[in-house]
Amino acid sequence: ASKHQALSHGHIEQMERQLKAEVQELFTLAEQADQTVIPDGVNLPEEIRRREDRLAVMAAAKAKITERARARYEKEKIPYNEKMARRAEREAIGQKPRGKALKAPDPAPQAQDQINLTDEESRIMPVSGGGFEQSYNAQAAVDDQTMLVVATGVSQAPNDKEQVLPMLETLQTQAAVLGPIEALVADTGYCSEKNVEACEALGI
Repeated sequence: ASKHQALSHGHIEQMERQLKAEVQELFTLAEQADQTVIPDGVNLPEEIRRREDRLAVMAAAKAKITERARARYEKEKIPYNEKMARRAEREAIGQKPRGKALKAPDPAPQAQDQINLTDEESRIMPVSGGGFEQSYNAQAAVDDQTMLVVATGVSQAPNDKEQVLPMLETLQTQAAVLGPIEALVADTGYCSEKNVEACEALGI
């Protein structure tokens, strides 16, 4: 997929306003066709239909972005509610909350939320060497003795820290064949407190 086929929610809304204004101008021109000279080669019904088709594409893209935003909200709401509950417990016993005030997750789409018109499952992600590409985040687990790939995964999330738990779950389902996971070697891009705790819980 090309990143040039990606549109942000903010850009879609801007294009919608422009297309609606153009459609209205064309309707006005059509109503005044008897008194107004239509430029040669201009087919008003075709021009209107082309813009209305484009508006339908924009509306569908917005709906999908809105759906994704809602899914993101549901995902972010769980840890937010857990943190708020812990803060409430501390306040109930007279202790001050730790850290900064928490920002509640927002179910609404953000202006920068994007969708690709040719491959809506892909995302714009940073790539090594700088820059951004329309892509997926592919992961592989390799056995350090045989150098065989024992598990793979593909994600839409650009952050590698989010890929450790899914990979551990995949490896756990294969433990009967591959044996237990004894150690995990990964670069610092995968390191987080949550991932360390998960490894410790599994005895890794």
